[in-house]
Order: sequence, then C-alpha cells, then structure tokens
Amino acid sequence: MSAHRRNQRRFPWLATLALGWIALAFVGAQTKVEAKIPDGEEAARAYIAENHGRLLEILKRPKSPKRDREIGELLQDFLDYERISETSLGAGWGKLKPTEKERFQSLLGDLIERNYIASLEDTKHFAIRYLDSRKDEGSYIVETEARDRKNRRAPPIRMSYRLVERGPSFRVIDIVTDGVSLVTNYRNQFSRILARDGFEALIAKMEERLESG
Repeated sequence: MSAHRRNQRRFPWLATLALGWIALAFVGAQTKVEAKIPDGEEAARAYIAENHGRLLEILKRPKSPKRDREIGELLQDFLDYERISETSLGAGWGKLKPTEKERFQSLLGDLIERNYIASLEDTKHFAIRYLDSRKDEGSYIVETEARDRKNRRAPPIRMSYRLVERGPSFRVIDIVTDGVSLVTNYRNQFSRILARDGFEALIAKMEERLESG
C-alpha cells in the first residue's frame, strides 16, 4: 500500500478534504448560467468563478515553489481559516487558549493548502457547471457540478460552497461534497481525538501528517 493511501486511512478527515477540493480550480467552457439571479447571489457566484480563473492561470505555469506560494496566498484570501478552525472544533474551540487557537489554525491551514495543491495536480480534467446560487440564513450557497472531461462515464461530483460576506468581498466557510460537509466531517473526527487523547495528541497527529508529506 502506498504512503499516500496509508495516510488517507489514518487521516479520514483529510481524505474528505481532498475530495472536497477536487474541482475548485477548473472552470471550462461548460460553465453555464441557468437563469438571472439576484445581485447578492450573483456576486457570490462571481466570486467563486473569479477565484477559479485566477487559480487556473497559476496552474498553467510549470510547478515551482513560487507557483505553490501564489496558490497559498490566494487560498488565504479565499478561505476563512479562522471560521473553519472554530467550527471544525465545535465546543472544543472555546476551551483553547489564544496561543492554542493560533497553533491549531496555522496547522489546519498548512494541511488544507498542502492537500489542496496535491489535489489540483491530480484533477486537471474536471470541468464545472454552476447549478444554483442562493442566500441561506446570512450566508450564500453556490452549487456546482464537476465532471471528468476524460472519463465522461464517471458520475458527476456535486459540490456546494458556503460563503459569507467579508467587507466588500466574500470568504468560503464550508464545502459540501456529495452531501458531506467538510467542516462537519472535521468536527466529528477532531472531537473524537480530543475526547480520547486531548488537544496535544490532535496537534501531534496534524504535525505528523505535515512532516510525512
């Protein structure tokens, strides 16, 4: 069994991450606006499309530390790491000291970035079609469908991005892939580790994952 697959089995909450980000950077000719939607919803969808386009342009360049660094900087603006960290720990977040919150958020951000860049390299044949964009309890949901351009018999991947307004722009706070919430899956896994082994054990597992590559 490869090291990659062993890591996926040891870290199921990270495996979902890779699936969740499969098609994020690939907007093709299949992108389609089904109907006119209100300005707020349209702005949320435009935000997703704009960042897809920027990622696609970066990915056209040869792989290099500089290119990966640019992707990381884009993700810092695209994802609300603090909100994702807080909701993924649930009640456990409020029990942490400020320094522990900072430590956890930094590690989670590094893991997301590393797995995201790896998934981009492996999924260059997916195209996205936008299905819906709507407001939902103070946030926006952008629905997409991702299809493999090479293997057209493969079932599509349905993905929903939940965004909140941040000043004049947006930030993504959750991704639901085929009905599975990234944040909820994190919370289920993290809470079990915290209850069984404690915060330091969770941090150790995250650091081990980063070191293993």
